[in-house]
Amino acid sequence: MNRSLRGSVLVLTTVLGLAGLAAPGQGAEAQADAFTATVSAGPGVLFAECTDHPISYSVTPPLTVLTWNIQLSFQAPDGTSAGSAYISKGDPTTGIETKRFCGGSDLPGTYTVTGTYEVTDQVGNKYPKTLTPVTPFTFELRLPYSAVTAKPSTKKPRLGQHVKVNATVTDERPSGAFFGTSNASAQLQRLKGSKWVNVKGARDYTKVNGRAQLRYRHTWKGKTTFRVLSDLGKVGTAVSENFTLKAGKKKAGKKGKKGRR
Repeated sequence: MNRSLRGSVLVLTTVLGLAGLAAPGQGAEAQADAFTATVSAGPGVLFAECTDHPISYSVTPPLTVLTWNIQLSFQAPDGTSAGSAYISKGDPTTGIETKRFCGGSDLPGTYTVTGTYEVTDQVGNKYPKTLTPVTPFTFELRLPYSAVTAKPSTKKPRLGQHVKVNATVTDERPSGAFFGTSNASAQLQRLKGSKWVNVKGARDYTKVNGRAQLRYRHTWKGKTTFRVLSDLGKVGTAVSENFTLKAGKKKAGKKGKKGRR
């Protein structure tokens, strides 16, 4: 996996912000958190394509502030660096920033965020600095959901009959909708005792619309339970609901008539 970009510094772009400076005359209580920054992030989805994950923040710097900034460091689920972020006085004091994550270079799992909030005050001819740690927090990035459906050409195959199973594989996209997954493997499996085993030759890859057709020859008497297992690559694996087929008797062949001598 290419992790060369994991340690890069990312300057975040504000997508929403509201001014949060305290008005004169609000008293000491309004300035009680002047040197504290509130930062958090909710769970998200790690798609194959790059998407921006929202990071919420809020500060209330003192009225005499000259500059302020928040520096954040992101730690990936495997303990390596996942980049950093910088928010400064040029941004609104309350807003939502975005941190970019890409399925090709980032990992699914729990991310840990640490950081500092620095305020440079202006008191007469002095410029005291206050550096306060940001309370560490975590957020989860999961893989997109996926789904597999399977529909056999018959529910009561005869022994020896060739059966088709139409499979459709879909995965979740940034819009929240599900679309067909192309080039995903689809393997028909049957339940043998308590284990799932592959049905020989019943394997295919999905087309652009996410559909594949699996073919096999039914050779099992009585009831047999099947499912379709799909490997979607970086998205993970998915399985269809189980379906059971009940074999009928083998179709009798036509008997030729004996001619009279």
